[in-house]
Amino acid sequence: MSGRELSHIPIDLRKRLTFLTTQYLTGTDKQPEYKYLQASDVRRQVQQAPSYEQPVYPKKYWNKPPLPLQAQPPYKEFPIVPSPRNGSASRNYVHPDPPGPVRAFYNDGDRSKFDVGFHDEKEPPRGPREGRPYMDSPFSLAPYLPAPTYTDTSTIHRP
Repeated sequence: MSGRELSHIPIDLRKRLTFLTTQYLTGTDKQPEYKYLQASDVRRQVQQAPSYEQPVYPKKYWNKPPLPLQAQPPYKEFPIVPSPRNGSASRNYVHPDPPGPVRAFYNDGDRSKFDVGFHDEKEPPRGPREGRPYMDSPFSLAPYLPAPTYTDTSTIHRP
């Protein structure tokens, strides 16, 4: 399974999180539709990403500044779109749609190992915006949140 373990999330936040499916938690506070991404949907998008370079994506990812990625170089970068909600259909990034702030990083030879990153607005930009919808901000990795394997019944209020 790809992603980061729950230990990267502060304990007080872990106690407040309630989720039923495995997810990635991004720091995209300005775009709430990207905040929680279903892990199964992200895996599907990575598997269905084109294997050849298109006009914009997928493209080579140089991993600068370096992130601790699971895949081996050479890396590809592909935009991840928000997970379906309220009965909407699953979809993938298609050019010329805006790519959004979230990317998957993977090696085309083994897409089972990948990481999810996002343009981190809390980090200082590396350079000018130059017409891009997002500042040239560095990527941060999104933690992987496994679904709970048990229910703590002591937290359930009973009348």
